[in-house]
Amino acid sequence: MRRISLVVATALAAATFAAAPAHADQTFTGSLTTSDPQAVITQPDDTTQACSFAGGATAPAYVDQVTLPAQIAGTRSFVLHVGSTSMVFAVLYVYRNGVCVGADYTPDNAQEASAGVIDVDGITFAAGDNITVKVAGVPPLDWSLTVVQPEPVKGSARSAASGRGAKFVTLPAAMSCQTHSAVLKFSRKAKRSAAKAVVRANGKKVKQIRTFKPRKRVVVKRLPAGATLSVVVKLKNGKKATVRRSYWSC
Repeated sequence: MRRISLVVATALAAATFAAAPAHADQTFTGSLTTSDPQAVITQPDDTTQACSFAGGATAPAYVDQVTLPAQIAGTRSFVLHVGSTSMVFAVLYVYRNGVCVGADYTPDNAQEASAGVIDVDGITFAAGDNITVKVAGVPPLDWSLTVVQPEPVKGSARSAASGRGAKFVTLPAAMSCQTHSAVLKFSRKAKRSAAKAVVRANGKKVKQIRTFKPRKRVVVKRLPAGATLSVVVKLKNGKKATVRRSYWSC
């Protein structure tokens, strides 16, 4: 019976549960059995990590699958532990948004071979990409997969902007750690409909705008090292629309 569990590489106090940081490494474990789905797999290129190559073999196998979102942009490594006696029966495939972008089935060196390790390194993902990892082989096969997450880029956005105000103003993908500033751009809808806009950083007012020129850069200065920016747009009809975005600390 298929069994997959997740262990996040971060310390938690007893009886305390909290969301792991977006950049925490993650470890998944499972057992490949005959109740898992079957598929015809392609032989990866063990030199380039390509998912297949001309003349490569195909073979039937059982497959386990792990999916997770890329919460931050960056390059990730995928390390599969299967035990040295099972090396020839395990293949590791990595997918970005449904497209295979890396695979391997052999250890890189004698040390990895003795430890029962297969890895796929240097796969780049954008924030929001869907990551799928497939472990293929012949049961029974116990496996452990560690996804080595990148450190967040300083000043980059933690997530997409949220809120109705996004139709009136675009918050940047990153703030400048050098100048502690961010560049906003207002839309044509803002020019037609907005009376004023108030920008706040971590709840503190840092700028007010009353003139809106579409696509003109509006620079917000003196921002804290790590900030949540919010823009409250007051419309000419009296209503308000807010947009927010959080950024990693500088």
